[in-house]
Amino acid sequence: MERKIRDLISTTNDVYIILKSAEIAERFVNDADAQGITFGDGVSPKERSTGDIYRLYQDGTISYVGFVGHVRVANDHTICRVDYEKYINGVADV
Repeated sequence: MERKIRDLISTTNDVYIILKSAEIAERFVNDADAQGITFGDGVSPKERSTGDIYRLYQDGTISYVGFVGHVRVANDHTICRVDYEKYINGVADV
């Protein structure tokens, strides 16, 4: 069964999606676009440059993660972060 980005949406937490390579970032952008995931202003992720971490919100929108967000992802072990490559390959502990 194919895993969908929307399946990651949590009712209690925002999710940080980690993209460890340009290829995985491109895959995420294409998957997000195909699944109707947009930035908060409604723009498709295919229309913007790719990032290495995106924040997925409870309303199904995404945003880039800036410097402070990168620090938080690296240091705050209470947040939900997902390695997208592992996720799409079916690894249980993402």
